Amino acid sequence: MERHETEVQLIREFALYGNLTVQELFNKIPTHSVTMIIVEKLRRSLTEEFMLNHEYANDIRCRDEDLPPHKRSLRKFLEIQYLKPKMKIHLRGEQVRVTKICQSWMAKSRAKVSMKTFKDVLKRSEIEREAYTKGLETDRDNLNVEILDIYRGGVQPDEINSRTSRLKTQVQTLNKMIEEAKKDNEVYQKTFKTIF
Repeated sequence: MERHETEVQLIREFALYGNLTVQELFNKIPTHSVTMIIVEKLRRSLTEEFMLNHEYANDIRCRDEDLPPHKRSLRKFLEIQYLKPKMKIHLRGEQVRVTKICQSWMAKSRAKVSMKTFKDVLKRSEIEREAYTKGLETDRDNLNVEILDIYRGGVQPDEINSRTSRLKTQVQTLNKMIEEAKKDNEVYQKTFKTIF
């Protein structure tokens, strides 16, 4: 009978509808900017104890001691819940001291990079960009030679259009790629000059 009375008391205290209406639950929230956590369906362990231990005055804890602290204690969980907490969190009437966990992950650092190394990398990337542009120009010139061979080959005028249309489209695509590569090279060169 004692166990039944304890369970009924828990239901009245913590269950969503217990003996309170929804309006009465909302009225328990003191201001408009508060979140109220309602715990229901409390599980029991194999020893018939509740999995959540609510006997602590300022915390609600799980009875499983093998769990890490933030999974065993609601207070510890709320301390690290937010990266940059901007609100006050109270648990059982006591304020939770939040930890800005992102502060321990980030730090300012300064690296010294020698100018010679930086210039070598920039020069190497400039050479690679120029080689890429030259490769595109070579491909375009080869296609133009193919088109010229078709015109010189004594092909009928009707066949010329069908044979050269695909090649001309490829030449136009290569021309656009060459223009973009040259613009990129100019941007890199301007940036390189402004840095040094």
